[in-house]
Amino acid sequence: MRGQAYRTDSAPVAPGIGQQATEYWQRLAADSSMLLATGKKFIEPLKKVIVLEENYTGQFAQHLRANVEFNGTEVVRVNQCSGLPFTPDEVKAALAQHA
Repeated sequence: MRGQAYRTDSAPVAPGIGQQATEYWQRLAADSSMLLATGKKFIEPLKKVIVLEENYTGQFAQHLRANVEFNGTEVVRVNQCSGLPFTPDEVKAALAQHA
């Protein structure tokens, strides 16, 4: 029944649903923080990070820049928006060009 999960006062219809959702989002936030901390530890000693993405906007590279302090590490975006995956030769060429 669409639209009937919450009453107009935003109180959950089924008891415990609000608490379950809160706990879920808290676990998700903790997992995201751990992932970003691990990524930062991995990236910090590098001089350059090459991000291969299969979209025009480079969303993952933007996400990294927004959430990880690079302290001088260069982030290079290699985007492909053809709808096809990168071939091994394309990956090799991108690494050779930017390494």
